[in-house]
Amino acid sequence: FFSHMRSRSRSRSPSPRRIGGEDRYRDDRSPPRPGKRRSFSPGTDFSRSRRSSSRDRDGQKSKFPSRVVGIFNLPRRYGEQDVEDMFKRYGAIKSIQVIRDRYNEPKGFAFVEFDVLEDAMDAKEGLHGKDYEGMIVRTDYSFGKTNRNKGGG
Repeated sequence: FFSHMRSRSRSRSPSPRRIGGEDRYRDDRSPPRPGKRRSFSPGTDFSRSRRSSSRDRDGQKSKFPSRVVGIFNLPRRYGEQDVEDMFKRYGAIKSIQVIRDRYNEPKGFAFVEFDVLEDAMDAKEGLHGKDYEGMIVRTDYSFGKTNRNKGGG
């Protein structure tokens, strides 16, 4: 009964077919849509290339200071005490949040909130590009729900 039916893969990847003497990829489950192109030039990522970027020359995103500084590309073993040791020379720290994965291991970035905006600015400038155990860290201001439109703490 079923021997005359061809089995079809459940994979979402289109299988190569020969159409009109050329190799083309075609998905049997959906007909081609007019006006929709699926191919792009190799190495071109249109989702990012046309967006305007707010990054400056140092690769930092924000031009607006905040009392919260994010630090990225930390050694994976760094916890709250290690981050505090890095930042405490710049001023009074209000809070530290080391971001962790579902196994409670540090993910390599953290957020530090200072009591004073100028201390956060000094820490951001002072730590950006520093080498910690072979990792070059990047710092940037963090913008949460409370200060996104205010430009500061």
